[in-house]
Amino acid sequence: MKKNNSLYIIGFLLIVALLASLALVMKNQETRRGATFAGADMYILNHEQRLDLAVGQQFEVDLFVESRNEAKVSQVRSVLCYGPEIDLRATDAIEGNTLAGFSAEPLVRMMVKDGEKCVNFTITSSQGAEDLQFGAVRVAKLRFAALTEGEGRFEVWKEKSKVVGVNPGSNDKEIEIGQVYGRDYVVGGGDIPEPTDVPDDENEGLVLSFKTAFSGLRETEAVCGQDWPVTVVVMGGGETAVFEEVPMTNTGEKTDKGEVVFATGFWLGADWTRRDNLAVFLKGPMHLQIKYGKDGQETNYDKAGGEIEITADTDTSPLYDFSAYPILAGDVTGSEDGVPDGKIDGRDFSYVKSRISVSRTGLSTGERVNGDFDGNCWVGNIDLAILMLSLSEKRDQLY
Repeated sequence: MKKNNSLYIIGFLLIVALLASLALVMKNQETRRGATFAGADMYILNHEQRLDLAVGQQFEVDLFVESRNEAKVSQVRSVLCYGPEIDLRATDAIEGNTLAGFSAEPLVRMMVKDGEKCVNFTITSSQGAEDLQFGAVRVAKLRFAALTEGEGRFEVWKEKSKVVGVNPGSNDKEIEIGQVYGRDYVVGGGDIPEPTDVPDDENEGLVLSFKTAFSGLRETEAVCGQDWPVTVVVMGGGETAVFEEVPMTNTGEKTDKGEVVFATGFWLGADWTRRDNLAVFLKGPMHLQIKYGKDGQETNYDKAGGEIEITADTDTSPLYDFSAYPILAGDVTGSEDGVPDGKIDGRDFSYVKSRISVSRTGLSTGERVNGDFDGNCWVGNIDLAILMLSLSEKRDQLY
């Protein structure tokens, strides 16, 4: 009996030793795998540490992936975020580095993160495994235009980005992203075109005409809701034009949701040549800048570029209707009190809330009141509700 017990004990110890050996082998394999599993950094590079831009300026930035352990890069998905001061050019916005075999026509879609625009693009190299590049690889060139004054930062959204390639000594295809590096930018004054009026016989060039509405402005006769000018940015084919204080005419019409419809039309000037694939950005005096890319647009336009076409004839150039997707109200302040900063956040909420009045005495005779989104010449709970709706919409909006 004792002999059998000894055999059982010896057998048990042998099994334990075998399991320990297997665990050690697996650990060593995992250690070797960790040593060979490649990583990569992703960053934005330009010649300056900070991009100093002017309104209307077009510029380029390069996206790099720098791999380690000689891992070769075959595919990159990058989600690059930036503020409302800039946007992708309407056409030819992203170009792959063809010298490294990356496609010149990457798959592109737009996203939003914390109220900022993000371009999500995937780009793949057509080269064979033996010809793929490693180390610091320039993957793509992105082309932007500065729209409005302000400052922001390019940020790589690490959690949504991905690098795939060939790892020496490993069957793993995914290359782990280590560090991501963005780049600051500042948009200054620049050369802004003079304000334009409704067309007359002395104007020249191509004609842009459109209708739009302001969210929350529902009374056709609202005393302080008249004569709200808009800033218009037109982009297409590498051209950008910015027009400030463009006057709008109250048409007396209303949208299906009850907002008053306003219209305008003007020539873009002799220097503007692009006729098609245009995008139009509109910003009201207390509003976010909204992108319009097609006639009858009812929600955000979530693609690069646009589908707007214009002519040089007021009789044949279309009157585009953007009124079903009103310009969002709520951008009334920023770091400087009472000065809009291109976004709607807690500062705007606090600003409007602090100015809510229960008294209607001393109303303006027509001058716009900052925070008065419904045009009744005073700031009230309705205006705060309009701002809250814009906050909800802004979080969900795709650019």
